[in-house]
Amino acid sequence: MTYTLKIKPEVYAAMQSNSVTIKNRYFSYSGDKQLNRVFNDKLILNERKWVDKSVAEPTTAEETVNMKGTKYNYQLNEDSSAEQSFKVPAGSYKYTVNINKTDKNKTDGKFNITNVTLTDTLDKDVMKYVGYMKIMAYDTQNKVVETKWVNIDKQQSFNLKLSDIGWKDNCYSYTFEYYATPNDLSSLTSAKVNNTFTLNGDVKRGVDGETFKFKNVSSSSEVTLDGSYNLNVNKQAWYYENPKQNATEWQNGKHYWVIEVNGSKIRKDTQIKDEISDASGKDEMSSYLHKDSLVGVYKGDLKNLSNKKIEDLPENLKIGEEYYKTDYTNNKGFTGGNNYSELFLTTKTHLIN
Repeated sequence: MTYTLKIKPEVYAAMQSNSVTIKNRYFSYSGDKQLNRVFNDKLILNERKWVDKSVAEPTTAEETVNMKGTKYNYQLNEDSSAEQSFKVPAGSYKYTVNINKTDKNKTDGKFNITNVTLTDTLDKDVMKYVGYMKIMAYDTQNKVVETKWVNIDKQQSFNLKLSDIGWKDNCYSYTFEYYATPNDLSSLTSAKVNNTFTLNGDVKRGVDGETFKFKNVSSSSEVTLDGSYNLNVNKQAWYYENPKQNATEWQNGKHYWVIEVNGSKIRKDTQIKDEISDASGKDEMSSYLHKDSLVGVYKGDLKNLSNKKIEDLPENLKIGEEYYKTDYTNNKGFTGGNNYSELFLTTKTHLIN
């Protein structure tokens, strides 16, 4: 037995997908009612790309992009006073987004997406767009019908409908090209930035045919930014000091610790936490932090502390509380009026090493 299954392009719109799986199940019988075999088969169709995003390697030198075509400002108003070019810094990433195309990157002219809301978002504020976004419309001959430019400079997201910039009631496919650049790699260690382009709204079969409502049909690309900022923390025991005679505070003495923080710089709002372990129920002596536990913060090289004590530390390297603030908490629930389990030190300004 041979039969033909006709599949209309609308199936891709109905499923809101670049790929559609059609399952086929049929039966054979050895008699009037006796089931002999059950056959299962499936057909995978992937002849359409509603949205497809890619990202290139970062630029190695500054580039100048010349703009020919109609230009629009942030509010999507035509801007005849706009510059004719813009510069893209070295280290920028070029994104390309194709929408309403076939799997062969062609235009089939079967769907109208001019009233769909198109949204693009960088998910972290360590990157921003640069200059203008280039949008090219293609006809069924895969030729550029028109090119337009939209200002997205210094933004982290944008959204528009193609009808907002003069493209209405057509079945073109479109290519978007735009750049994003890191804000400041000197203040960054490493970050993964995801960029997502999303379609929401009414897709029509033909110029004004059956409507399919799209919801969050998207494509994403990810880049990893490696900055020059680094920060290292090391904690080590220093020495124990016996309690003073008739002491009313620190009656069990003091155990001094040194926390060394170094790197390219210590940024404003960097928070350093020191936490005391709870020795309850263990064969250990409990330790506590007190409000005056922090002796001081010193900026400079304090190596070779093995033969030194607190009073030997150079006062000229000690920085004042205008550079940091301290907070004590007792999340471990230690008893006593001046017993704490955590110390938080937060910088008020950049501390450059």
